Amino acid sequence: MKQKKLELVSLFICIVNLLASVLYILRLPEIVPTHFNLALVCDGLGSPWVGLIMPIATLIMAVVFLLCARLGKTSERNRAVFAVCTVILTLYMSAMNWWTLYMMGSGAQLGEKPNGIPIGWVVCLLVAFLFIGFGNYLPLVQQNKMLGIRISYTLDDPYCWQCTHRFAGRLWVVTGLLCAVLGVVGIIASWQNIYGLITLFLAITVNMALPCIYAYCHQHAEG
Repeated sequence: MKQKKLELVSLFICIVNLLASVLYILRLPEIVPTHFNLALVCDGLGSPWVGLIMPIATLIMAVVFLLCARLGKTSERNRAVFAVCTVILTLYMSAMNWWTLYMMGSGAQLGEKPNGIPIGWVVCLLVAFLFIGFGNYLPLVQQNKMLGIRISYTLDDPYCWQCTHRFAGRLWVVTGLLCAVLGVVGIIASWQNIYGLITLFLAITVNMALPCIYAYCHQHAEG
């Protein structure tokens, strides 16, 4: 029952996000900034309806994820975790969508920067909450081929899977908290956006690489 409620929550978020995006786009001018480079300089203009790409993609993603969870051969516990993670991901995607729409409504012209928008640190902050959310549920994931750190070492060894996901869960929460703190400080102190993107890149690299290295070392030690 809880799983079904979470699935409905995901779909509800996606539909509300899509409808609200349409209403917001109707208020925008016919031509808006649609692309910014890493220096936050507008280098592309276009139709505001481009802003529907992300909310539509979010809805499709949620439907596909929920169908995979229901049709895939996995445990009831994994399906419940999958439903929770789908809610977390749809919230994150919706937040990123509105950040994109905000940028489109900034009024920036070609070669101009939106005033006072620390996009690098805002994105870092949003991804931080994604790490924290996923990190809390990674240790609960049981061995499967749909969700989690699915490499040969973890898929071949249930004990390696359990240890690796416990380690990865703690790692993701810690890096998420660090990114959140740096994101808030970066926004308040107006640090350069490129530093926020570098922080985000390093956090993603660490969160992807260290659990794989941990699994390899564990498997090697067991062998």
